[in-house]
Amino acid sequence: MFFATAMAGNINSSSGFLFSKPLDVVEEFFRFFRSPVAEESLEAEMPEESCQTIAESEETVPNDKSIVGFWETLNQNTGKPQGLVAIYEYEGAYYGRLIASYNEEGKIDDSIYTPIERAPGIRGNPHYCGLDFVWNLRPAGSRYKGKIIDPRKGNVYDAEVWRRGNNLILRGKVLMFGKNLTWPPVAHSVFSPHFKMPNVGTFVPTRPRVN
Repeated sequence: MFFATAMAGNINSSSGFLFSKPLDVVEEFFRFFRSPVAEESLEAEMPEESCQTIAESEETVPNDKSIVGFWETLNQNTGKPQGLVAIYEYEGAYYGRLIASYNEEGKIDDSIYTPIERAPGIRGNPHYCGLDFVWNLRPAGSRYKGKIIDPRKGNVYDAEVWRRGNNLILRGKVLMFGKNLTWPPVAHSVFSPHFKMPNVGTFVPTRPRVN
């Protein structure tokens, strides 16, 4: 979902970053990392601000910049929401769990309540919805640093997460190269009797294991 051949400098996809199935919600993001030209493509795509080195600091993340909450993953071509991710805290670390994905009609058709699609790159092939694909995020200066996994291939990358205004920025990294995603907060109207807001206080993370 959050994450298959990339072209240097762009993505050859009619659907953009996120698609109608959980597998495709993250597929475009990880195409860059799987490509033989990933490093060149990633470096060329990142704006100057995103490529700046994070200064080492003892400063902790401000309370008003908390990453905890519900966030929408977006189709980079259309800007339409494609999936929902919950960022939650557990024993001092933060985790990102995919909780739902939209179909082409803009309706939730796969969720933690009725999971359908499965992750082929994860041991046991768990459902995408309910998968903690980002884990062990901890404060590091003005950002959070942890890990992110490509659920299709099972590859693990460094991840950085931070707030920019009301949005959440997720950056996957390979050495000095990386790609950013911008996730806006989920509107309260998204939740309904048919898709209730999950109680993240009950979430217990399960670190994904690769095949």
